[in-house]
Amino acid sequence: MKKESKFQNNALLVIIIFVILYFVNYIFSKEQIIFGLNYYVIIWILPIIFGLIILFIIRKKFLQENLKNPGIGIWYLIQGIIFSHLTIGLISLFLFEQINSQFIENKKVEVVNCSINELVSFDNNRFSIDFNLRNESKRISISQKTYFNFKKKDLNKYMLKFEFKDGLLGTVTKINSKLIRKMNI
Repeated sequence: MKKESKFQNNALLVIIIFVILYFVNYIFSKEQIIFGLNYYVIIWILPIIFGLIILFIIRKKFLQENLKNPGIGIWYLIQGIIFSHLTIGLISLFLFEQINSQFIENKKVEVVNCSINELVSFDNNRFSIDFNLRNESKRISISQKTYFNFKKKDLNKYMLKFEFKDGLLGTVTKINSKLIRKMNI
């Protein structure tokens, strides 16, 4: 049991380190919009499955001894998914963002004017704009000031000028965005 407790403490330390790295990465990364499932499969689902396989191999003896009760098995599966996501999943995310940054570095910035669907507020704390890009509804974050400046205006008179670069796996990296008034309205 002492060995198990040591493993859990080490796993908790690893998770804490990766969560801190995730938030540091989140602060410095550029906002991305995802199209299609390739990104989710390659960056999230496959690394979680890979992490579960590694965890099973490392913990095979412990799991064989303790999985006689199906409820406990589900509990360990949930723990394994969380651990895999916060370790292998975040490593794949960090690597993807670095590779994607290099990939888009010399690409041309595209500019499109997009129709606006709505402004969204989450608990009056986070704000975003819902718009159409490539015939799909997408959402990016906006400042509190922008949200309140346009909240009571007729959004049909405005459009989103969206500047971006196409990345890997169906991603679009936001370079800049601005709400502008439509002409002839």
